[in-house]
Amino acid sequence: MTPRVACRTVFIFATVAVCGVYVFPLATLVVRASKEGWQPAQGWVLSARQAGLFLETLVLTACATALAIVVAVPAAACRARRGAASAITIGMAACMIVSPMTVCFGWQHLLKLNGAPSSFGHLGTALIWAGWTWPIPALLLGEAWRRGPREAYEAALLCCSRRQAFVHVALPGMRAALAASALAVGTLLVTEFVVPHAWGLNVYATELLAAAESSSRMSDTVGPAMPVCLCAWLGVMLVVRMRRRLADEGGAADPSSAGSPSLWMRIGALAVVVLTVIVPVVGAAYRMQSGRWLGEVLRVHGGDLSGSLATAAAASAAAVGIATAGVMSRRFGSAAVPVAVGVGVMPAVLVGEAIICGYGGWSPTQDHWVKLAAGWAARFGWLPVVAALATSARCKEVEEQAVVDGADASRIAWSLRARRQAPLILACGAAAGALSLGDLATTVQAQVSSFVPISVVLVDKMHKFEDGYVLAISLILALVAAPCVAGAAWAVRRVS
Repeated sequence: MTPRVACRTVFIFATVAVCGVYVFPLATLVVRASKEGWQPAQGWVLSARQAGLFLETLVLTACATALAIVVAVPAAACRARRGAASAITIGMAACMIVSPMTVCFGWQHLLKLNGAPSSFGHLGTALIWAGWTWPIPALLLGEAWRRGPREAYEAALLCCSRRQAFVHVALPGMRAALAASALAVGTLLVTEFVVPHAWGLNVYATELLAAAESSSRMSDTVGPAMPVCLCAWLGVMLVVRMRRRLADEGGAADPSSAGSPSLWMRIGALAVVVLTVIVPVVGAAYRMQSGRWLGEVLRVHGGDLSGSLATAAAASAAAVGIATAGVMSRRFGSAAVPVAVGVGVMPAVLVGEAIICGYGGWSPTQDHWVKLAAGWAARFGWLPVVAALATSARCKEVEEQAVVDGADASRIAWSLRARRQAPLILACGAAAGALSLGDLATTVQAQVSSFVPISVVLVDKMHKFEDGYVLAISLILALVAAPCVAGAAWAVRRVS
């Protein structure tokens, strides 16, 4: 296949994926809401209960965000000095890719809290959220430290103490990175539903799901979801602005001039990795005490698991196609990133409603797995798109030299841009598929009759207190995520 044909094939596939995943469902959602009337049954003002839940969600998100930034400091210090060790990089990838539902059940069974998880709902949710998202501030803070504040801090040490140099020199230079980290984590968590549900905690996303299930009018779901959407979209815009400010303020990172991270920072980073992902997964395996449950799950729910894996693979393929087209054409990428991120940070319930509007009323897809695949791609398709576009600028010098040598546009797009970014795109696409297997809110709304999604099976077994099934399914999800973790860690180190 020639580069020209390959480029056209990818662009056709990506265009169909963008229309099927984003444009068509959202357009049908808007059309249906306009036909039914935009005014929600309760009006645009939140009720006292909804306002209380929304405020509680914001406070819980703020606490988890602050904890994630604190926990990320050792790993950020390791990345700021000659990059992170392989074990730390793998651990960071594992924390983001392994389903937080798996981590929840691992800790609950390890600490024997599964009988009354709601007693520790707020604390457990904040801790799991922080353990899931701390790699984001670790990456942002580590990269920001390498670009400028490190040199100013080392120069300030010549005339003042370490504390004074950090407070008066280093910290002001890190304000943009801290703000970007807080906004990125907060935007991701404010719409999260799975972890609070696993701890028996009602948050605003729970209220949105209840509204969607109790009313057939789209406006009754869209209205209460707008405060969350506005907060998430505002957070995304501020993150982009902070990220541009970081790029303008700092120079190119020079890891070769930095010393190795201290032993205590390495130990701290490894300890965070162990506590946030290794201990709960190993604890779940230990508490199960028998491998027969794994065989029982495969025997009883093998079809559900294979159907879920195949649907997740289809969602990953759509996301990979969009990301590849975005890398090959920066014009396509500049349009795909805002759409993918804007939909991805929306509440999962609203994404599910859009998928139902788009595919639920059309007989060929009303009960087809394509409906669920589109929902998962809309929820997590932003991951490979953002990762690929964020690192595509590294190829500029090579592309300029290729233009001088006489290479045409299609050969540059395919041979230089797509192939160089292929490992990262594929790894992040696999990560999006692994995260899709743990999704619940969109899955509940878009599920089909041919199989029961594995996340729905997991929650059903949790409600029935069938601990063996819960632990076995959690371990299966962790095993599915393992190759995704390895691929993502390798791709991250490759582009670092």
